[in-house]
Amino acid sequence: MAALPLQNLISQSSSFQKGYRSRTMRLGDGYAQRGPDGLNPVEWHGNIVYENMNSTDFATLITFLDGIGSWGTFDYQPPGASATSKFSIDPAGPSISISAGNVYSVQFACRNEWDI
Repeated sequence: MAALPLQNLISQSSSFQKGYRSRTMRLGDGYAQRGPDGLNPVEWHGNIVYENMNSTDFATLITFLDGIGSWGTFDYQPPGASATSKFSIDPAGPSISISAGNVYSVQFACRNEWDI
C-alpha cells in the first residue's frame, strides 16, 4: 500500500460520508434485534478533488491512480476519521478537467476497504 500522493493539494470541495452497516433480525411479535455487520461496520466513501494542479503534479497523480486502478488500494485519512484506512478507487476512474492550458483538476470517487 502506498499513501495517496500530493495530499496537501486536495481541495476543500472534497467530501466524505461515514456510514454504519448493521444486521437486523425481526421477530414475529414485532420486536427486532440489531447488531454491527462484521468486524468493520463503519465505512467511509467519498469524492476526492484536486484543483489547480500544474502539469508535473497532474502527471504524478495520474501515474499513481493508473498504477492502482480499481483493484489496488491506497492509504488515506478522511477528515474526521481517527485513523488512516485503505481506500479503493471507483471503477469509473478519475474525472479530469483542463483549464487555462496547463492547469488541471482531477476528482475521483473512493471507498474504504478491508483486505484479508
